Amino acid sequence: MDGWTRRNAIVVTVVAFVAVALFAWFWSNRTRVEVLGIDRWEPDVLSVMVGSCNGAPEADVVDLGDGRYEVEARTTQAYDSGRDCGDVVRIPIDPNLDALEVVDRVSGDTFRWPEVPVAVVDIDGTWRMVEVNGDRVVVGVNTTEIPEITIDAGFLTGNLGCNDGGGELLQDESILEAPFIESTEELCTLPDGGEAMVPTERTVVALLGDGATVERSDDRMTWRGEAGTVTFDRIEG
Repeated sequence: MDGWTRRNAIVVTVVAFVAVALFAWFWSNRTRVEVLGIDRWEPDVLSVMVGSCNGAPEADVVDLGDGRYEVEARTTQAYDSGRDCGDVVRIPIDPNLDALEVVDRVSGDTFRWPEVPVAVVDIDGTWRMVEVNGDRVVVGVNTTEIPEITIDAGFLTGNLGCNDGGGELLQDESILEAPFIESTEELCTLPDGGEAMVPTERTVVALLGDGATVERSDDRMTWRGEAGTVTFDRIEG
């Protein structure tokens, strides 16, 4: 075998080895599915919901002690994406446990039983906007009037800087969203004439449309998101 033929044979061997290794890696990872949730089936049985569309899932379980378990779930169906469906794997556990924690080796997520309640930020009350995107709210500069809103039992009403508006306020933990704010339709301009919707109003509507994180410290509340940042001081409630 001459040198050229030998080099080609080496290249073909290396390429074939890499192809086989990649295929094995892809096939192995394709069958790994994520844990979607857990529940206590019986005192000694934990029900683990996994993302398996075609059924027949199985799980490798490691008991870490003190009620903690590590789970790697797999499906025996080769083309099971597991993104749209769920199936259950039941695993034995210590029946004397009052609380459980399952670590998913596939996603890295941790699941707890009973579920730990998440505190929802209390934002009920009447609030006055004091800052928009780092600037003080000033009539004639970035608003036509100082925005004041009232939040009560999941609804927002008030003035956003020019128009009156309101709507249902959806709150998921610390995320606020109000995709359907109804308001009057006055075109409000500042002295420079450059705004059809003043910055305070425009920022609030965009934040609530996209979803904003909310933080509260005593009588100050801040909304943040891609559209900007607004800060309020509580004046009532």
